[in-house]
This record gives sequence, structure tokens and C-alpha cells, in this order.
Amino acid sequence: MLHFGRLACVAITVALLVGCAHRTEPVPPSLSLAQVTLPGSSTGVHARWDNVPVLPGKRRTAYQVEQADPAVGDAQYLRARSQSAASALTLRLTPQPAPKQIAWSWKVLLAPDDAATADSSREDSAARIVLMFGPPSTAALDALPMRDQLAMEKARLLLRREPPYATLMYLWSADKTPEAVFISRHTGRVRGVIVDGPRKTVEWHNFERDIQADFQRAFGEAPGPLIGVAIMTDSDNTGSRAEALYRDLRLR
Repeated sequence: MLHFGRLACVAITVALLVGCAHRTEPVPPSLSLAQVTLPGSSTGVHARWDNVPVLPGKRRTAYQVEQADPAVGDAQYLRARSQSAASALTLRLTPQPAPKQIAWSWKVLLAPDDAATADSSREDSAARIVLMFGPPSTAALDALPMRDQLAMEKARLLLRREPPYATLMYLWSADKTPEAVFISRHTGRVRGVIVDGPRKTVEWHNFERDIQADFQRAFGEAPGPLIGVAIMTDSDNTGSRAEALYRDLRLR
């Protein structure tokens, strides 16, 4: 049996959507999130997203676009509710030059119980933004360490197509210090930057990140073409609940 860690499974989830969307189980209704701005677009676009579990048979996180009461100052946002569930809401992209910056806002309403980013048996997260990249060149694939080449070969056997070259995540973590870089124990091609954690108050928090700098810090190289974006809230490993709101996701 091929074994991959949670972060590696997220990468494979996006690869399934990027390369073989016809194999995914449709989840009506199709979701649109107006607060997504993609490279080359000056205004938000209604982007089509697919909700796919990290592994077959996994319960899906519920993602729902909501419109808040204007009296409280909130515009449209995405609500993610997980009850022992793990799926990624994913946007497929035609390979395009890696954007320079990413910005978004989230509000964590409920964190999974006793989650631990570095523990594969408890690696749930209340909130994640996931960026998937293709290889910058064929030579870059050939230069990967043997451990990563073997992991990618396993992914090829599972997917029956080329997996992502690299996955960069921005995560909420209960046990890691913000700005820490997390590397998957199962493959060095999946890495995360911790950007948030437990807070005393529940409110919107805004983030702006330099993708080029974060990728360089995490992987020691420049990013290849961007091939997918995902949003993920999960709590299946801890068998608990998690809930978060997302809005204003912008790539530029």
C-alpha cells in the first residue's frame, strides 16, 4: 500500500483536479467565490472550484459561500465546516508564471482538538491556503534527491500522470511558531509556512505574502509555473470539528 502524509495527500488531491478532473465525484452545487483575483485580472472573478477529499472515502469538508449582513461590515465570504472531514476546495489553473504575491483574509472560528502539525496522526489544520507548482525545467526534476524522486514515482503510479513538482502551503498551526517552515516527513516537495495560530479573540486577520521569497526560503529555489490553488480546513485525524471563514483571496 502506498503511504503518504496528509500534506502529500493534499498535493495529490490538487494533482487529481489539475490533470484528471473527470475522475472526481461531482459535488453540487458548483461553488463560486467572487473574492478571488487571479494573475492578469484586475477585478475579482467567479471561479469554479471542486471539493475533493484528500483520499477516496474521506468525508468532505463543507464549503459554502455566504453573504453577511452589510450592517456588520462583512461582504461575501467562504465558510468551511469540518466534522471529522478532510477535503480541499480546489481551483484548477492553466500553467502560468508564478505570481509574486498572495493576499487573503481568514477568521478561525473553531480549531481541531489537540492537532499537531508535525505529528502525522494529528496533522489537522483549521485553515490552509495551498499553492501548487509545476517544474521550472526537466533538469530540475532530474536533480531532485532520490527520496523525492521515489515519492514522485509513487505518486505517478497512483495518479497515472505527472504529480506537482512542489506544493507551498500557508497554514494555521496550534503548535508551531509563525514563520516556521514545515517540511513533510514523507516528501520534501510539500512544505508549509506557518502564518497563524491560536489567538485570544476571534476576528478577521489579513495576510500578505511574498510568494517568490517564501518559496525560495522553503525550497531553496525559484518557483515554477503555478498550476493550482486550494483552500482547506480539516479535522479528520483528530476526529473533531473545525470551522473557518475565508475571503479576499488575491494572487498578483
